[in-house]
Amino acid sequence: MYPASWSISLFDKEKICTTGLLKVTAPGLALLLAGCGFHLRGQSGLESGWEALSVRCIDSAIYFCDALESQLRQAGTEVFDIDEAPESVPRLRVLEADRGRRAVTLTSTARAAEYEVSRSITFEVREANSLIIAPTKIEHFQTYTYDAESVLGKDKEELDIRKGLDRLLAAQVANRLTLESIKANEQPDSP
Repeated sequence: MYPASWSISLFDKEKICTTGLLKVTAPGLALLLAGCGFHLRGQSGLESGWEALSVRCIDSAIYFCDALESQLRQAGTEVFDIDEAPESVPRLRVLEADRGRRAVTLTSTARAAEYEVSRSITFEVREANSLIIAPTKIEHFQTYTYDAESVLGKDKEELDIRKGLDRLLAAQVANRLTLESIKANEQPDSP
């Protein structure tokens, strides 16, 4: 059927079948995951819409500010310390940063079985003498199971949760900045 020079070994046939199958299933799997709402965690890829922004942080929100500045830089925004920024650059100020922890459920011996960890940030954005975003408070909560037998592990888990809450808050602020940028750039339709 084929000339001898066109011979295909059994190994080559398996390779061709596997490669063909991979070419068909990989895009199908990607479509399936996208269709069910799956997405990778992290920055959504939206542009912030701000060319530059200066950030003033308070001591109790350092990790939050690091996460926010990182997300803004990834979105293409030049980030300044508020003392080094030109006067024309909008200023984001963190006004308050609070964290909390409270027992949510108790055991029969009146010990905490679950804790709720909370984090809130209050911020504003100003440009020259105008207020772009009025002081706004955002907050996130997360609960975790507490085991008195593994205190060191639970302290690490709580610290990881707090860092995760700071990243979530930073993403929420970055999204709010993107929304404000879109609103500012919208032009009213002319009749």
